[in-house]
Amino acid sequence: MIHVKKTKASFLLTVAAFLMFAFAALFIACTGSDRGTRIINQKCTKCHSTQRIYAYKRTKAEWQDIIERMKRHGAEIDKEEIAFLVEYLSANKK
Repeated sequence: MIHVKKTKASFLLTVAAFLMFAFAALFIACTGSDRGTRIINQKCTKCHSTQRIYAYKRTKAEWQDIIERMKRHGAEIDKEEIAFLVEYLSANKK
């Protein structure tokens, strides 16, 4: 009887751990925790809606010009983030 209780307890703990990780992964997916989304949410949405950012398909050169212009207008974004967003937005959006 004791062995059955331990096995059942182990099973329940395993299921609970699995559900905890599953919900954590779902939360991360739903909140846009990938790096591109995170940078956009932190840096770009201070002035622009995501709808505006994602409205048009743009080339790398176009995104480079746009993001550098936003930096000149006061966006607090570094060179590495600019390079990442140029790749991210030109490859992943629309």
